[in-house]
Formats: sequence, structure tokens, C-alpha cells
Amino acid sequence: MSSLIPNEGSLVVQEGWASARDADVTATVGVAFVQGVAELRAAGVEAARLDAEVLLGCALKISKEEIIRNPDTLIPPAPLSLYRKFLARRCSGEPTAYITGKKEFWSMEFVVGPGVLIPRPETEILVEETIRLVAESPEMTEGLRCLEIGAGSGAIAVALAREIRQAEIVSVDSSRTALGYARENAQTHGVSDRIAYVCTDQTGPFAPDAGVFDLIVSNPPYVESSQLPMLQREIIDHEPHAALDGGPDGLDFYRKIVQASPGLLAPGGRLCLEIGAGQAKDVTALLKESKRFDRIETRNDHASNPRVVTARMQRLED
Repeated sequence: MSSLIPNEGSLVVQEGWASARDADVTATVGVAFVQGVAELRAAGVEAARLDAEVLLGCALKISKEEIIRNPDTLIPPAPLSLYRKFLARRCSGEPTAYITGKKEFWSMEFVVGPGVLIPRPETEILVEETIRLVAESPEMTEGLRCLEIGAGSGAIAVALAREIRQAEIVSVDSSRTALGYARENAQTHGVSDRIAYVCTDQTGPFAPDAGVFDLIVSNPPYVESSQLPMLQREIIDHEPHAALDGGPDGLDFYRKIVQASPGLLAPGGRLCLEIGAGQAKDVTALLKESKRFDRIETRNDHASNPRVVTARMQRLED
């Protein structure tokens, strides 16, 4: 479908847009969208068109398709004012997902907000790879105990619970704020009866007294501490540092997970880890050095970057 919204170059700004706080000011959907794109671009926002579209849709409570189909529709003053406030917040660096209070992941809508890491599209590769490993493991077809280390918003656990019906999941996090979002999202998507959320010490043990698992999955903090200040301002100024900081070399949590896994993962059980850029070699080395894992593999994301490392806990008979 081609967009009926004018390009920025053809924009004729309605008089009064700059003072849209005034009660009698109106604008069309098309003009509001294009002006929003211009403001976001001027503020250095990379995905200006997408963010303007999302924020306008949220303010007007309409879909992307309605924005495209109805560019000449006049916006009443109240939602126009709300849209302007959204734009100001985004221009200041606040993430769009925090402004709207929601983020799509695995074709589902998740509630997010300050204090919880925003789900990234790249993490869907971790979900895909986990589902593949389970499908290729006949011993997991009857029942599956899964431990997720780092619940976050609940996106990973909820997606896995929706796709792997036999899975019983224990999801741990050190943040009570994050666990609150995770519980709400699990309830919304109808899988709260198969996910147990546990607040646990970030340094481990990750799942005290929880027994043995067939699968461990994690998207741990993996940014090198020295690199945190270099992240986009919307990330470093707003998202929780504890969910990002992987220590001096970015590998702190991988070491903890590899060290803890023999006491948590059943023989033949699988470990699925999301990794950051350039970490595949180091994480693979940690797994090999433990001498407890075999079938160590790497899966690339859609940009051909290594994104997930998987391994199998060695069986006693191997």
C-alpha cells in the first residue's frame, strides 16, 4: 500500500502548529505526521518516521493503516496536544516504548516501562533457536522444565510458553520491577499458569532449590562496562544498567551461567544464550573450558551477525 502522507519536502506547515497547546489549534493527520518526523530528525532520532507513526497512532488510538488512509482527517486539540507531548519526550531521548508503554515481540504486545529492558527484535532469534532445539529433542516432547535467567519484561518466557505447550518455566530476575512487568505480560497472554517468577540474587545461585532443568535460556547483560557511556542516549539514560552491564569484558554473566549450569541442567539438557557483537568466540571458549558441554553451535541473526550460542550438557555415557 502506498502512503498518501506527503513527504517532508512538500510540507506546508499549518499556522499555529508550533503553539499546538492552544485549545483551538488543529492539524490534519498528514501534516502532524510529517511535522513530527521533521522534529524527531532535527533532534537526531534515527528512526524518525517509524517513531512519529507509532506516537501519532498511540495519541489518536488509531492504526498505522488508518494514518496512511486518512491523511486529511483533522485531529482534535486534545489528542494533538498529547502527540506534541509525546514528540517532546522522544526528542529528549526517552524511548518510544516507554512513552507508549508497550513493545511488540514475537507478534505479541508487551507492557514495558522504566525499570525494565525493552525487548529487541534480535532476541527473537534466541526464541527461534530454542524452539528448534526442543523440536529436535524427542526426550522433551512429553514434558520440559525450562529455566530462564533474566526475566526482563517476560517476552522470552511468554513466547516460549506460547510456542512450547509442554514447557513449565521458572523465570528469575534480580529486579522486582522487571518481574512485575513479566507477571502482567504472562497474565495478559494466558500463560501465567506455566511460568513461575522468582526474585533472586543477581550473583547466583540463579534458581535455589528449583531442581534440575532440561533447558536453560538467557539473554544476559553483555555490554562491556566501559562501553555503556557510548550507547545511544535513549538506552543509557533510561533503560536499567543492571540489565546491560556485563562487566569489564562483557562476559561476567556467561561465566556465572556456565559455572552454575552443571548443578541446574540435566545430562543432555540444552543451554541457549544470546550474545553481543564479537562474543561468539569467547563464549564458546568458556563452554569448552568447562569440559561439561558438547554440541556447541552458533546461530547468526538476520544481519549475519553471531547472535545465539547453544550447547548440550554432556551425558554420563558420552
